[in-house]
Amino acid sequence: MKPGDEKEVVMVPVKAVRVGNPRVRDPRKFELIVQNIGAVGLKRPITVTEGPPDEAGQPTYELVCGQGRLEAFIALGQTEIPALIRTMTKTDSLVASLVENIARRRIRAVDQIRMIQWMQGQGNSVADIARKTGLAEGYLSGIIKLLESG
Repeated sequence: MKPGDEKEVVMVPVKAVRVGNPRVRDPRKFELIVQNIGAVGLKRPITVTEGPPDEAGQPTYELVCGQGRLEAFIALGQTEIPALIRTMTKTDSLVASLVENIARRRIRAVDQIRMIQWMQGQGNSVADIARKTGLAEGYLSGIIKLLESG
């Protein structure tokens, strides 16, 4: 897949997708995800980056966003899942995953502060963090000032 094709949804084998930073989810909420996908199908594809080929030379993928959707497909016995294959650095894929988690659920303040601190440690400016997370620059500046003062 060429970088210009990143908006095209392709089917990838679920066995070829690696979850680098797995989350544990509430079993009841997960069952609802499985039931919903089983009843109405997948509304949004997962997002992956290309990984190194496996031992047989077959493509592998690193999951960026969509662990719950991937696990639901596996629970439903599916062998392939719709995916957007993105060209991203490891840092950018971690940021994208964090941003999706923030958008999907209310995040605890301490987790948000840790994410901001991590992003700043990765060399992101306040403007970069604001653009990537949708948080206001003034809010981020205040958090960073508090972190710097201990």
